[in-house]
Amino acid sequence: MTLMPQCYMFATRGKNNIFVYDVDNKHFLNVQDTLLSQKIEIGRYDVSSASRFVLNGDSILCPITKDKMTVAIFHNDKAPSTCFPTINSFDDVRKPYHSERILVRDEKYYYTIGKGIPILQMFSTDLKLVSSFNLNEIEEIAKTVEEEKSEKPNSYFVVVKDAYAANGKLFLLISSKSNNKYRCNNIVIFKTANNAIEFNGFYELKGEIYSTLCINGKNQLVIVNAKSASVEVYEL
Repeated sequence: MTLMPQCYMFATRGKNNIFVYDVDNKHFLNVQDTLLSQKIEIGRYDVSSASRFVLNGDSILCPITKDKMTVAIFHNDKAPSTCFPTINSFDDVRKPYHSERILVRDEKYYYTIGKGIPILQMFSTDLKLVSSFNLNEIEEIAKTVEEEKSEKPNSYFVVVKDAYAANGKLFLLISSKSNNKYRCNNIVIFKTANNAIEFNGFYELKGEIYSTLCINGKNQLVIVNAKSASVEVYEL
């Protein structure tokens, strides 16, 4: 199968199975051994702002906007369903894009992280809320949220750019602003063991603007430097 140069998100299962979201045509593709085996339609749901999706068996969980729920579950044999509701004390129905979430998972939990609102939630694999963490408890995040609100109260902004879960920890790539200079080069780390979320560390990277991160099999941080169009690797 040949994928044309459009816009995609990817997730893999095993060595020979890849799930692809085709942004232009608005459906998921299940590709096995380079052959298209299935198309999964998204129906009425808006996933245009999603940066990641995760797999649960043959189902796909992906963040959505303009809905009372924050994540949709797309099935291969039935209509989509939803999970993880918005939070009245954080989400504003008049500003749906402020409610955008990043969704990641590890072996034990799903995590939803507000891109522009300071909330982190942890859910069990059966989709039940386990724990929540107000990201305003992290000084650097609280300062950015407050500054953005005071300068442009009705504008859209992203505080958490990306996230990744691995080895009992959750890694957030966060942005900041100082003297009107935007940076996205800070990593906040949480421990996520025993149904609890615990702040574990804060690191400032040497570059200025990063876009995407992951943790490799050697437990190293692999991150894309958007300004230099390069990949950097850090020991944890």
